[in-house]
Amino acid sequence: MLMLLLAVVLLVVLLVFIAYYISIYNRLQSLRNGAEATLGQVRVALKKRLDMIEQLVESVKSYARFERETFESITRMRASLGRA
Repeated sequence: MLMLLLAVVLLVVLLVFIAYYISIYNRLQSLRNGAEATLGQVRVALKKRLDMIEQLVESVKSYARFERETFESITRMRASLGRA
């Protein structure tokens, strides 16, 4: 009778440890999935920021071209006024 009781207690303890292990494993998997989802959101935000920076660079280049042409035009006009 004592052996049966000991076997039942050991089985219950073993089942508790298995349930605890499964619980911990599931929690870790949940944390990993959350971390991967967050990392994905960060990657999307960084890609969006990079695209915006590239667009800003193109806008600045375009404006610099316009500004250079404007200053060259003004310089030519001043030079022609000086000759006239």
